[in-house]
Amino acid sequence: GAEAFARRRVATVASRALKRVSTIDGTVEAIVPEAFGNSVPRGLTWGDDGTIVFGDSGSLYRVAASGGDREVVAEADVEGNYAQPHMLPGSEIVLFHLARSWDPEQAEIVALDIATGTQKTVLENAMDPRYVDTGHLLFMRQGTLMAVRFDAERLEALGQPVIMIEDVMHSLFMSSSNFDTGAGQVAVSTSGHLAYALGGVNPEHRWRATRITSDGDSIPLDMDDRRYNNFRVSPDGERLAFSAGPGRKHAIYVHEFDRGVTRRLNTGGFFSSYPHWSPDGQWLAFTSDRDGLLDLYRLRADDSGEPERMATSEDLLLAPSWSSKGVLAWTQEYRGVDESDIWVLPPDGEPAPFFTSDDYEWHVSFSPDGEWLAYNLVEGGVYVRPYPAAEPATLISEDGREAAWSLDGRKVYYIEEGALKSVDVIPGAPFQVSRPVSVIDPWPFTKAPGRGYDVLSDGSIITAVDVDDLRRNATEFYVVLNWTAVLKERVGN
Repeated sequence: GAEAFARRRVATVASRALKRVSTIDGTVEAIVPEAFGNSVPRGLTWGDDGTIVFGDSGSLYRVAASGGDREVVAEADVEGNYAQPHMLPGSEIVLFHLARSWDPEQAEIVALDIATGTQKTVLENAMDPRYVDTGHLLFMRQGTLMAVRFDAERLEALGQPVIMIEDVMHSLFMSSSNFDTGAGQVAVSTSGHLAYALGGVNPEHRWRATRITSDGDSIPLDMDDRRYNNFRVSPDGERLAFSAGPGRKHAIYVHEFDRGVTRRLNTGGFFSSYPHWSPDGQWLAFTSDRDGLLDLYRLRADDSGEPERMATSEDLLLAPSWSSKGVLAWTQEYRGVDESDIWVLPPDGEPAPFFTSDDYEWHVSFSPDGEWLAYNLVEGGVYVRPYPAAEPATLISEDGREAAWSLDGRKVYYIEEGALKSVDVIPGAPFQVSRPVSVIDPWPFTKAPGRGYDVLSDGSIITAVDVDDLRRNATEFYVVLNWTAVLKERVGN
């Protein structure tokens, strides 16, 4: 039956496919060959009815462990992501955590009736639920393994949660928000044993803002060490905008080169990132979730006034670029599908697609004259298109990413094969491109989400150097035998 089938196999994710592995002979078979596309898996659970529920792109899906088509069991709304599902005995109810914002304290554990679609909140400030047949619910709370008595029939927590183990490795505040899955490195066996890894939430890396000269010299900027993202030099070359913060808690900052002062802008306690200067240097456009959606806003660079929304959608609006002619471009990532397009907002116009395709475009960057738009595909490949005509596209690099222009528009920089490279370009019809040359090889600097460097007028590069070795590889696991006896003693029956 289904239970015997499950005991002889392990479900896993490899090469973006959902697979099962035989525990008898190691045979690997695909369950859903392309289950995850470009997204990061958000957990999976194997029910006692022979089905698997897994999280992908913010929603939950179910598929027979023996293979077949997947079905949506819970489609997240525009304000939430569903992750780390866990099926209760009987496979009729699945627990999962719902993250409605970038703040993990706002996450809650929800019980879903698969047949009816009914949802019920079980716990607040909680992630990664795991039911234990002793009548307890385990969950993660910012690096701490917690437990509470749980009525699996009424789907209710009983009493107050109890701290079980602190400093458990927990996927929060990761260097890339794609990996902020909220998963705890914890497992409990049906025989009552516990396995876990220590490490807590991901520590905040300290990076050092640095100018790399054309001669290869590294000159630290007069700035505090912090986790930097998305450097952008102002049009006059006198200021530097960037985002910084642990995990998804990004804020926008402006640094003045001459005075050596750095000011945090008043963007509130929301996720705010991907800043880009207006043509006159008076405003910064950025992505923020201040209204529950990832929309585009602008704020005066002198920090006067309040953020103003420029574009909104139920999709994800990311990483804007503001042309010298006042046109705003960004990546619009569509919810529920593995695609994105480049959209634009002309002055006094309405948002509209620049061009559409089946690919996943990313890292848009206008040329200094506003007549060309560089971008890359998420799997690699830098292209340039004329604006507003859109065609034809010119290939700059087959594997490159994160394109940036020189201030005279005669070079395009990009990251490829662990090096910063550049090509000379002559805009026109056709768009002429030279052979690439290595500018900095290897590229030992920031690999932050978004473009983590920018180019000054003298050709030097602004980026950041990682000054910490905070790699969190789990090199050992702890096993506690008969741990459920401790659980019952600490939390009660």
